[in-house]
Amino acid sequence: MKILLIEDDKGLRTGISFVLSQEGYEVWEAGTAREGYALFKREQPKAVLMDLNLPDMDGILLCRKIRENSRVPVLMVTARDMETDELLGLESGADDYITKPFGTGELLARVRAALRDR
Repeated sequence: MKILLIEDDKGLRTGISFVLSQEGYEVWEAGTAREGYALFKREQPKAVLMDLNLPDMDGILLCRKIRENSRVPVLMVTARDMETDELLGLESGADDYITKPFGTGELLARVRAALRDR
């Protein structure tokens, strides 16, 4: 199952990608919103994990852009931990909001929950 990971921190992106790959997911990686959206359109992933703090576009705007064309599960993975940020993320169309730091078990459980019945 194909998952798109959009995260500008290369080390974190590599770690998350490794964990997902070990669970059998095919992971496509992007370090910017522009690159991520291009991969999203081309690869049609079954889920998107994305940071909010991307260098070229706010993740809220990218989530809205994805929502214009798709109902694919979107999980925001971010350091923004204020309630207002979480509400804004969920109201922009995200299905889940995970704050850093997080455990790999929690991440995998949330990915499985987002993909359930899809």
